Amino acid sequence: MLFFALHLDSLPQLVLCWFIFALPLVFFVRAMGDFCLVGFFKKVTGTRFVRRDSTVFSTLCLAMAIGILSLDAPIE
Repeated sequence: MLFFALHLDSLPQLVLCWFIFALPLVFFVRAMGDFCLVGFFKKVTGTRFVRRDSTVFSTLCLAMAIGILSLDAPIE
């Protein structure tokens, strides 16, 4: 992990900008789900996994997507 942190400055600016927008997109898509088994719009209901996915993991993915996007927002 320290190796990655030390070489983060050597990445081109375009790669970092792309990463800042791609990572929240991945979390947002996971929060929305596949419309079948995971995410907020799933069809399967009633199991312990589905309840925990809705209350914990999908909510966490949505919060992480919003949080990462807010890090990129300009501060006035």
